[in-house]
Amino acid sequence: MNAYSSQQQRGAANTPAVRQQPDLRAPDIAMFDMRGPQIGGVVIVPQSLKEIVDFAALMASSRTAVRKHLRDNPGACFSVAMLAFRTGMDPFALANKSYEVNDQIAYEAQAVAAIIIKNAPIVDRPEYSYSGTGQSRRCTVTVTAKSGKAYSYESPELKDINPKNSPLWKTDPDQQLGYYSVRALARRHFPDVIMGVYDVDEAESMRDVTPALGQPIDIRPEEKGRKSKPTDALDRLQARRAPKEHIKTVEADPGPNVQEETAPAAEEVAPQADEVDAGDPPHDSDGVISDEPVLPEAALGEWEGKGKWYPAFQWIEQQAETLPPPTLAALLARHEDILEAATKRSEEGAARVAALKEKASQE
Repeated sequence: MNAYSSQQQRGAANTPAVRQQPDLRAPDIAMFDMRGPQIGGVVIVPQSLKEIVDFAALMASSRTAVRKHLRDNPGACFSVAMLAFRTGMDPFALANKSYEVNDQIAYEAQAVAAIIIKNAPIVDRPEYSYSGTGQSRRCTVTVTAKSGKAYSYESPELKDINPKNSPLWKTDPDQQLGYYSVRALARRHFPDVIMGVYDVDEAESMRDVTPALGQPIDIRPEEKGRKSKPTDALDRLQARRAPKEHIKTVEADPGPNVQEETAPAAEEVAPQADEVDAGDPPHDSDGVISDEPVLPEAALGEWEGKGKWYPAFQWIEQQAETLPPPTLAALLARHEDILEAATKRSEEGAARVAALKEKASQE
């Protein structure tokens, strides 16, 4: 029992009806098992919660020493600092491996792998082996725990892993398969090591599917045997976005009065879904057939309503896999604002945008 604990007990005995407020200056953070990074021969370990709070404030004011989403954000810096001190990492190095994704902090796959290797109860570094070629490539990672028991994990085939947002999935797939496999092994066998820590791919695949308050929920079952495709003509026609000036809310129409003229003007008649030939491709206003796919309303709503660019950007990347360069170029031009948001978000986002534009420029 230390002096601080004894003082707490004496205070509680003298004033049993008064709840003692925590002292942020007290050395009471042993419960977090702070290890701290080792810099040279010095190990930096905070001695109180206040020291971490002060350190987070320093990080938030360090300008270019941390990434944009951490600047003037001591709360986010506190989260990064807590993880760094708990796992024995350099707080600033970890901060520069972090991103803001879907309203939460995520880390590069390299950083997650480093945390696992440094903190998992294993006796040596993981061993990686690979099998298969091309899209059938797999990775198997094996570690030996301090107990002497060996653990291994075999990844799915490359073609079955989604999302694959990092450019390294194309330029260095073995590296990404290694990161994927060691992370999956830790989630299965050492979940306490990376609990609450997600890499960018994991965070970007997370979506809040809870409908907004007051929004209708479509509970109609899917048609059996029907496969929805982004290139389906009917789907594209139904998803085609009307100009904002033409969008309005109307009350339910009880039906026309039999004493009134019921034939609407020709330009006011909208085609019904069951009247459209699914084999006819959509046409632009000038009558020219267009093969350019239309951004789904769900992704468009995320972008225009909440400023969440990633669902729309991911859809653009998916379309780029099959579109010819001229059509892709037109698609990128239409959604230049989304590409700009991705470019400003991170260096990785800028690289992915550059890859799209390069593909669109190919002849």
